[in-house]
Amino acid sequence: MSTLPPASSRDIRPREAFDQESGNEQQGDCEALQMLAADLEKRAVEAADWYLRNKIWPRRLSRLLRFLAILFGILGGLAPLVGGAYLFGDAGNGKPALANATQWGYILIALAAASMLFDRYFGFSSSWMRYMTAQMALQRSLEKFQLSWRLWRIKVSGTQPSDEQQAAAIGLLTAFQQEVGDLVEQEFQAWIAQFKEQLAELQAAIDKDKAERRPGNLVVGIHSATAISGPAEIYLDNRLVRRTDSGSVLLSALNPGSHLVVVKANAGTWQGSATVSVQAGETSEANIELKAIDPATGDGPQVPA
Repeated sequence: MSTLPPASSRDIRPREAFDQESGNEQQGDCEALQMLAADLEKRAVEAADWYLRNKIWPRRLSRLLRFLAILFGILGGLAPLVGGAYLFGDAGNGKPALANATQWGYILIALAAASMLFDRYFGFSSSWMRYMTAQMALQRSLEKFQLSWRLWRIKVSGTQPSDEQQAAAIGLLTAFQQEVGDLVEQEFQAWIAQFKEQLAELQAAIDKDKAERRPGNLVVGIHSATAISGPAEIYLDNRLVRRTDSGSVLLSALNPGSHLVVVKANAGTWQGSATVSVQAGETSEANIELKAIDPATGDGPQVPA
C-alpha cells in the first residue's frame, strides 16, 4: 500500500506501483478504473503539495534580501545628504556631528548590491516563482482531470462501461499522468538551465576579474639634455625600484592601474616624472625628460650654467 512522503521530504519521492488486483479480486472494471484515477489524483496532490511546502523558505529569504536591498539603498542614498548635518546644535558648541557619512553611504550601497547578487546567484526569488508556477499548473491540471473524470462517471453511471468507454477512461488517465510528469520535468529542466546559467555567469565574472588583474609591463625611457653621472634612480609610486645606466628600462609584473614614475639623476639635481596608466596584460610606455632642479627650493626646471 502506498504512503505519502514525510512532510520534511526535500524531494518528490517515487511511490510503490499501483496494484489493482489487491483487495477484492472480483471488483468490476469501473471500480478498478476508479481506484487508478484516485491513485493518480493522490500523486498529483503530492507533487503540488511538495511545491507549496518547499516554496516557504525561498519566499522568506527572497523577501528578506529584497527588503535589505531597498533599505540599504535608501540609507546609502541619504547618507551624503546628512554628511554635513549635526546631531545636536552647532559644531562651534562642541556638539557631535555625523562624521564619515559619505563613506558609510558607499558601504550601504555596496551592501544593497550584495543583497541582490546573493539572491540572484542562490536563486531564492527564481525558485519561489518556479515553485508557484509549477504548483498552479499542477492545480489546473488536477481540476481539469477531475472535471473530465466526473463527466465520464456520469456517462457510465449504473452500467458496466463498454470497451469504448473503458478506452476513453484509460486515455484520460494516461493523458493526466503524462501531463503531471511533463509539468514536474519542465520545472526541473528550468532549474537545470538556471543553475547552468548562473555557473556560466559566475565563471565569466571570475575570468573577467582574472583578465583585469593580469600584470602589465612598463617601458621607461629616460631623456636628458645633459650627461648623467652615475646611475639614474627610478621610483614607482614613491618606491625605489631600479637603478640604471641605460636610457630605457623595462618594469614588469605591475598591477593594472595608474602609477607615478619618478626618475632622479645626478644626486637628485635632475628629475622627471610622469603618471602612466598600465593596462592588464599589456606593455605601456613612459618617456621622461629629466630637468634640472634648484637644490635650494626644489623647484625646476633650471637651465644649467
